[in-house]
Amino acid sequence: MADRRGTNLDVVVRGFAGDPLLEDFVAPFPDLLAQAGGDLEASFAQVARLMGRGRRAAFIRFTISPAAGEAAPDARLDTVRRFHLGVTTQTCAVIADDVGRADLEILTTADIWAAIAAGRLSPLAAFGTGKLRVRGDIGLARQMARRLRSQGTQDPT
Repeated sequence: MADRRGTNLDVVVRGFAGDPLLEDFVAPFPDLLAQAGGDLEASFAQVARLMGRGRRAAFIRFTISPAAGEAAPDARLDTVRRFHLGVTTQTCAVIADDVGRADLEILTTADIWAAIAAGRLSPLAAFGTGKLRVRGDIGLARQMARRLRSQGTQDPT
């Protein structure tokens, strides 16, 4: 039954391939976890590197909650963690401090982010099943998705 649901979801997600608003989120990202040495925290540095500079200054927050009902192998995964990216017209970098209101916030659990970052789950499939929420500037989210897909596939590391 799970395979059938996954297959149906894949068909529905692929149906948005031509939608001008959602097409950037249809395809899974390249394997950012492998490029980051398998480390979930390092995947955000990889996102920043691939994102590069922005069209304007922006602040992106990733809010990562523990997976529901699972004991985390790492104590850091038992609490909500936030990762922040500062985007400027010159660069994008992981920043330590929360600067307040985010232009874009992506909310999910550690296991879902790991699946998205590993290229096993498309952002649209996660969103469509309620496992990923997005608040804020959808244009910034589209820009990030495009850059992760296009530059991640060209990355030789």
